Amino acid sequence: MNKKPAKSQNKPVKPQQKAPQNSRNPQQGLSKKPQNQQKKTPQRPQNPQQKAPQRAQNPSPRRPANPKVDKAITARRNLPQPQHSRRHDADDLKRQAAAMRRRNPKAQTRRFRGGNYILYYLLAAVVVIIVLIILSNTVLFKCSRIDVAGNVRYKPEEILSVCGIAEGDNLLRVNTANAEKKIADALVYIDSASVKKHFPTRVEITVTEAEKWYCVEQNGITAAISRGGKIVEHCAPEDFPVVHGLEAESLQTGAWLKSKTDGKTGIPSLLLNAAEKAGLRDITTIDITDKFSIKMVIDGRITLELGSSSEAESKLIIAKSIIDSDIGENDNVTMLLSNPDKVALRNNQSEMPVHSTASSTSAPPESSKNPEESEPEIPEDSE
Repeated sequence: MNKKPAKSQNKPVKPQQKAPQNSRNPQQGLSKKPQNQQKKTPQRPQNPQQKAPQRAQNPSPRRPANPKVDKAITARRNLPQPQHSRRHDADDLKRQAAAMRRRNPKAQTRRFRGGNYILYYLLAAVVVIIVLIILSNTVLFKCSRIDVAGNVRYKPEEILSVCGIAEGDNLLRVNTANAEKKIADALVYIDSASVKKHFPTRVEITVTEAEKWYCVEQNGITAAISRGGKIVEHCAPEDFPVVHGLEAESLQTGAWLKSKTDGKTGIPSLLLNAAEKAGLRDITTIDITDKFSIKMVIDGRITLELGSSSEAESKLIIAKSIIDSDIGENDNVTMLLSNPDKVALRNNQSEMPVHSTASSTSAPPESSKNPEESEPEIPEDSE
């Protein structure tokens, strides 16, 4: 029998297959992560008996990479991201910052402390303001000097004694209006007073002394009135205009003139101011018994019937021009000025009235023998 040949103990060796050049380490597998991402450290088990999860010993091998695919992926990553992806990145950053704040409670505490500082600043400002108010009302702005000006009849001490202001008073608490009223009411020959505060420590008082302007005659009493409307004293008429028919409430010295009838109190001062502007002087009397039929006497011989007090200045300007041009020094006439556009003259020495018009001129009549009865010539510019 043929014996089978004995098998050789040396087995043929298979050639080793070479790994492809682009192949990766199979142990890395799919578990490899990008380099820019943080690696998470595995948490230790709290329970000693609990074992940490073991990694997979035999990860599944990864398919060899294709260079064309890798190149396309790299090119795609380098492309500019669209707007919506940037928005998503901003949202991710906000979420990460919120997560960091939750992990770090000290940052949140510091933020709340910064907000509380604003309240501290407000409280400090309120305290400073309160302190300044207290100091200004107690220590600061104390009056150390009081100046008085405009006084002739009264000494500065007399004015200071009635004004209610003294050295050492706080300027913030000085009532200037009350001090002015006290001075004018207490001192007869002072029409008005002005009190001014000059910070930090000075007060200035300026007074306007009263002067006689006209007189008011009522019930046998003649009282001198100042330009401010104050009753200065009881006296004789002297050389001042005398007002009749005012119906004053009181003629007590030091009081302010006031009529019982509405609208009469300011008529004398209105007429006298208008006469000063027109240049009329030597006013003897003013009768305002009827405020709609006012009469003014000039030099005791020329009577002006003004009607009401409206347009008083224009009426007196016309009267001044007629007196200077057409009325003699000894003529006693009455001038009707109720209508400034048409002025009429009446001779008081004869019963025959004489009329004239302010807007036109007229020559005296030929048949007139008495020059006093002739019609005066009125200039055209008398309007």
